[in-house]
Amino acid sequence: MAGSFRRTALHSTLILCALILTSALLPGAVGAACYNGRCPTGEYDDSDRRVNVNITLSVSPEGSGHIEVNGKELEDDVYVALQGDVVKLEAVPERGYEFAGWTGSFASSANPWETPFYNHKTLTANFVPERERLSAREVKGLSVEIPEDTEALNADGSELDDVSIKVVKSHDIPDGMIVVSRVYDVAPNGATFDPPIMLSIEYDQSSVPAGVDEDEMALAWFDEAAGAWALLDSEVDEGDGIVSAEVSHFSEFCVLSPVPAAAAATGASPAAFAAATATSPGFSLSGLAVEPSSAAAGQPVTVSLKASYAGPDADGITEVMLRVDGVVVDQQEVIVPAGDSTRVTFNYTPSAEGAHEIDVNGLQGGLSVTPAAPVALSQAVARAQADDSLHLPIPELPSLSLSWLRGWGTIGCVAAGAVLLLLLLSLPLLRRRILRYRYDI
Repeated sequence: MAGSFRRTALHSTLILCALILTSALLPGAVGAACYNGRCPTGEYDDSDRRVNVNITLSVSPEGSGHIEVNGKELEDDVYVALQGDVVKLEAVPERGYEFAGWTGSFASSANPWETPFYNHKTLTANFVPERERLSAREVKGLSVEIPEDTEALNADGSELDDVSIKVVKSHDIPDGMIVVSRVYDVAPNGATFDPPIMLSIEYDQSSVPAGVDEDEMALAWFDEAAGAWALLDSEVDEGDGIVSAEVSHFSEFCVLSPVPAAAAATGASPAAFAAATATSPGFSLSGLAVEPSSAAAGQPVTVSLKASYAGPDADGITEVMLRVDGVVVDQQEVIVPAGDSTRVTFNYTPSAEGAHEIDVNGLQGGLSVTPAAPVALSQAVARAQADDSLHLPIPELPSLSLSWLRGWGTIGCVAAGAVLLLLLLSLPLLRRRILRYRYDI
């Protein structure tokens, strides 16, 4: 009885130990039963199926930058990732370069760039020399400031990437104003800015006439649609001789000054005063000559003067205008190298009689015009001047008195020819007769 009880207790103990051991080993057995990534529990495990993929990375041009993978700089040319992993790539440019895009197995302009990789790939981070920033543009006498947060667009709506500035000749100046600076063409035309940018132009303080309040000067732009200059709300720095204003587009710009009250008091028109002070800074005009100073109406006249330039630029440019009695009759754009001079010549043909005032940018001279010579006399004088020698005409014989002579002369020539022909034909016969006569005696 006691032995039977001990066997029963031993069997029970063995069964309990087997249950405990089975429960301990069951998770591993279940996991071992997973096949092809699927488990009896319904979970999916593909860690044993994922393979390595190689991402070959390079930089172009060499030395222009480096690549960071998942926040760390790439040390080797190949980065190894598990298939399906999302990898973060970032192209970091060196000083003087900027990122231009990814090329290779596929292209992208994103930087940084996150994408999954399922097979081997080859990628290149491309860099280009950094474009010059548009934050400032400056030439002699003009500066443009374009803050980095400004929306600068071309006329077609694309991003503005270049600015050019050149000096040009002035358009017609509005009445009552004169130009006291160079005229600049700032391009490209149609470029716009939001918000407006600051543009500054240096003016020639020595060219500002006495009596002008410099605070009244203003920056102006040329409105091509209206064909006129438009004044801008400007700030004048008299100490440095600079006028500044905000602009929202590019055009031609200059500094305009009002005509001083002293000029109005002398009776000079604004246009005449503007012409007298239109010479660009650094230029000097001298030696006005009118040749001949007295001419007949319709006779060409030459007006000449000397233009010299001693400004800071390599070449100076100015507008020279010929005015007769206050009216512009001709104008020229004159370009002179620094430290040099040239002769400027105008050809003018007066038509009105009387005394006339000649004015070239403030230099004045006189011209007296006499009545035009009669047409016949003027033609004779012109013909005499054109001929180098004197030719005397030979009078002709009357044609009627010699008509009979010309008629008989023709008949005589015909008759003489006929007689001569008969003589030639009769010579052999005459010779035989003479010989017969001599030998028959």
